[in-house]
This record gives sequence, structure tokens and C-alpha cells, in this order.
Amino acid sequence: MNAPARVGLVGCGVISHAYAKNAAAFDSFEIVACADRDEERSSALAADHGLDAVEVEALLSDALVDVVLNLTPPAAHAACGSRARRTSSSAGRSRRRGR
Repeated sequence: MNAPARVGLVGCGVISHAYAKNAAAFDSFEIVACADRDEERSSALAADHGLDAVEVEALLSDALVDVVLNLTPPAAHAACGSRARRTSSSAGRSRRRGR
């Protein structure tokens, strides 16, 4: 069996708590880190669910994060997704390296 995908969650608003709580029901992935422009939000989510709270750019460029879950508001969603894709492709690596 493959190791679970390591997920980084961007956008730590209300819905993020439901994602973090219910992720335990799945063995194919694990949420390992979270980020938000509002540091208090990411710190609170991290404390509640045992995640690493990091800055958005750090999460997007983390080679150990296989998947970015974009939970940002609609107005920021496209920009965040574009940044995640650029960061991944500019690094010239697969996010699922070694699997």
C-alpha cells in the first residue's frame, strides 16, 4: 500500500475545521499543515487538529506536501491555485516524489 498523500490546507476559515476533523476517516491522505493570511486562524486550526501552522508561501513550496487543499474564499481561490501550480512546476518536481 502506498503511503498516504500529505495534504497542506490553505484557508483556515470555518469550513477548514470540518475538513481537518473528518480527514481521520480516510487512510489515503493526511492533513499535515495549514496556512492562512490570518496567523491566528492557522494557529487555532493547527492547535485543534495537531497540524503545523506555516505561512502560505512556505506551504505552497514545501516539497513534503503532496497536495494543496485550497479552501480560500472565492475571490482568492484562483490566485491561490495559480500560485500553487507555479510553485510546484517551477521546482521541477513531482509532489508525490518517491511514491
